[in-house]
Order: sequence, then structure tokens, then C-alpha cells
Amino acid sequence: MNGKLGGLVAACGALVLVASWPTAAGAQADDASPIPVVVAPQLPDDVTPPKRIGGGSCPMKIAKAIAVVAFTVEPDGSVKYPDLMATTGYRDLNDIAKNCVSGWIYKPAMKDGKPVEVRKIVIFQFYNLGPPSIWVPPPADGAPHVCTARTPSTGKSIGMIVSLRDDGGIRQITILHPSGDPAFDAYAVTCVETWRYQSPASTGSPNYDRVGLPAGAEP
Repeated sequence: MNGKLGGLVAACGALVLVASWPTAAGAQADDASPIPVVVAPQLPDDVTPPKRIGGGSCPMKIAKAIAVVAFTVEPDGSVKYPDLMATTGYRDLNDIAKNCVSGWIYKPAMKDGKPVEVRKIVIFQFYNLGPPSIWVPPPADGAPHVCTARTPSTGKSIGMIVSLRDDGGIRQITILHPSGDPAFDAYAVTCVETWRYQSPASTGSPNYDRVGLPAGAEP
């Protein structure tokens, strides 16, 4: 598994890659399918990131549903190829997110003084479903979710969005940024896929959890 994540992250610079991870024991007792893990595109270190300079505004407030959209910023600053990486669970909201980014205009990314094409992500947090009753989806058994790190500290962390099904099981894990340590990232994913939550529908909580695990330390 460590090799899989290392390959995903290394190859992911301008691509969106999707992997199906082996399910940890007990992680998906009600569904034998592997939990999809999506790795967001990462901007190369030698590229200056693009900056949005025009286009319409979109709903971005914290609420019950979240979408992660990846898209290409062309050298002329236009946006093409929007792709839904993490779904809200609602088709109409997914369409709103994809359609919104299509009208944005950017000052392009730069490399060696020249504009270049890059992949970028944006996170939409929809408020038009009404505010959550509670802001963080509670664990199924009431005990805090914990992962004990197994690698030395790198001073970095892995950031993830955990999308939930209506029953509180995990629908998808989206890695927003790897820690830079493939072994730790593989361990973090294996740990998080065992987590279970109370039903978002019954608790009124969001249908996602934003997770950050620091390498070499307990969260």
C-alpha cells in the first residue's frame, strides 16, 4: 500500500488520480466495496500558482455539503475541464460547483517567466441546505477518532476530506495535500478508513469531515 500512495503522489502533479484501496478489517462491514481514495493535483514547487482575477462568485460558506472541483487553468487564464473530485451527494449542487468555476478567469501560473497550464482545486461548502445542527459529524461510538503515527515527524501533515454516506459510513477519502512521507500517508489513509460516524441525516451534521493528521504526532 505504501508503494501505491507513493506512486499516486509522485505522478499526481498535473493529474487527478483515483485509487481503490484495500479495505481494512472491519472498515466497511456493511459494504464490501473498497473505499475510493482520490489524490488532489499538487502544484509543482517551481511553478508560481495562478490567481483568480475575474468571474462570478459562488457559495463558499460552511454547511452540510461539500464539493471539491479540480480544473485546468490554461496559459491564457481561462478555465477548462472541471472535474468533480468529491461530491456533495446532491446532483444539483455538484452541477452548480462545476458550472461556477467554468466562468472564472485567472492570472495564469508561471514557470521560468512564462505562463503554463496547471491543474487546481477549489472547495465549495454549500449553505443553501440550511446550517448544520452540529458542525462536526460525531463518531459512531462517541469516542474521539485517533490515529497514532508510526513515522518520525516531518513537520508536515496530510489533509483529507472524508465524505460520508447517509448511514455514517465513509463514501470517499479525498487527499487535499500529502504530507510528503508516502509511508505515513498510506498509514493515515488505512487508519481513517476504519472510522465510522453517526448518521449525518439523524444528527443534522455535515456529510463530510475535514481531517488533518500531523506526521509523527497524534492528532
